[in-house]
Amino acid sequence: MERFPHGVKASLTIAEPQLSRLAEASISLLEPLAVSMAFDGQGQLELSFHAVVRSECLRCRKPVDRRLELSPAVLLFETAQEADSAMMSDPDVDAISTQDQRGIAELVEDEIFLEMGHGFAHTECQATVEAQTNRPNPFQDLAHLLSMKKPS
Repeated sequence: MERFPHGVKASLTIAEPQLSRLAEASISLLEPLAVSMAFDGQGQLELSFHAVVRSECLRCRKPVDRRLELSPAVLLFETAQEADSAMMSDPDVDAISTQDQRGIAELVEDEIFLEMGHGFAHTECQATVEAQTNRPNPFQDLAHLLSMKKPS
């Protein structure tokens, strides 16, 4: 933070080999990843990027592609303890420690993983999953019948 007291803006391209954790999770980029970043000089880093990623559908296991438009703001703290404290006090805060010396590629990977959650499904596969989860629970009906049974 001392190096850029008045802030700095930059743009860079991140190549897929720099995103090794995505590769380990069988997630690939379908186009180059261009990242814009702005540091305000006061401890906030704003990233902006879009990514087209390919992963395996949670339902049918075939490839599924998604476009992600992300613009996270990350608060920078001197120590990991300060960063952890900020995130514990406000769950919407994304914070890191400058001691970690994490690269932008790692931050981008983190944001992609957060956006993906457990993964993606095709639209038609997602509809199938939702239809299955909205089915009545047969055990709930059984419990209702058992509660109506009178003791003899």
